[in-house]
Amino acid sequence: MLKNDVPTSDINVLKDSTSSVFEQAAKAQTGVYILDHNVPSGVVMSVNDYEKMVDENERMLDEITELKAMIRLSNAAPELVSDYQVRGEIALQEPVIDENDGWE
Repeated sequence: MLKNDVPTSDINVLKDSTSSVFEQAAKAQTGVYILDHNVPSGVVMSVNDYEKMVDENERMLDEITELKAMIRLSNAAPELVSDYQVRGEIALQEPVIDENDGWE
């Protein structure tokens, strides 16, 4: 479903004038839906806006993780999570100890 407040452009415009679509995205500070026969086929956005979006997504995921931890820690009988649940198959493998790794 397309958001109403996001600009759109035709795929032929993208093919013919790529830079104009990138300029449109940068000016609007959002993505531009690319339509192929009036069907959304992709989104064009500036590098700056993309990086902001990725950073914000990472920030929100970190916040969710912290909130989940707070909820678990505030519980008088917290749910325990196994090593396997955290690390998956690697938890079942015998650890490799390198005597020459500089930590001993």
